[in-house]
Amino acid sequence: GRDFVAQSASRADVYIESSVQSSERTRIARAADRDVAALEVAYARSFEDRPAIYVFATRSSFAHGLQQVFGMRSLDAGMVASANGGITIPRQGAVVINLENIPNDTEFAIVRHELTHVLLHEIIGVESALPAWVDEGLATLQERSLRPDDSGTRGAAITLTLLAEGKVSLSDLASGRQWVTSN
Repeated sequence: GRDFVAQSASRADVYIESSVQSSERTRIARAADRDVAALEVAYARSFEDRPAIYVFATRSSFAHGLQQVFGMRSLDAGMVASANGGITIPRQGAVVINLENIPNDTEFAIVRHELTHVLLHEIIGVESALPAWVDEGLATLQERSLRPDDSGTRGAAITLTLLAEGKVSLSDLASGRQWVTSN
């Protein structure tokens, strides 16, 4: 029920909700090209398939898209939409971005974060799983590389803080669902 624009990008297929301003759509496509290239250098391998990036303007359209396009259950889609700026769907090599949750991400670092997940899952196999703290840690490191003014203390401290509080162990943070709940 939403209109999308296929935004021109050389390294990814980028589909953006048409309500997003044209200048913003262009910046997102540039970020996708920048990030695919950077990740291929960082991991010394090319993406097997062109990543597909879907960008939704609002939490509501993001949740609806997760349900209608990607088959996510309504309750899960609502929870993800309220708390996340993006999500990766490894089996489809897709990145789904929620612009409403990242209003100050002028570099669109979330694109690099989510593309890191796509590439990691291509490396290990889409049916395989990394512990969430490893998967999220690597994606966060890539995302932080775009924020030279960010000391990185929050991102670096999330897992350590959770462990130091004694509320979780690394094994408790192994699955994506456990990571989201604890984080």
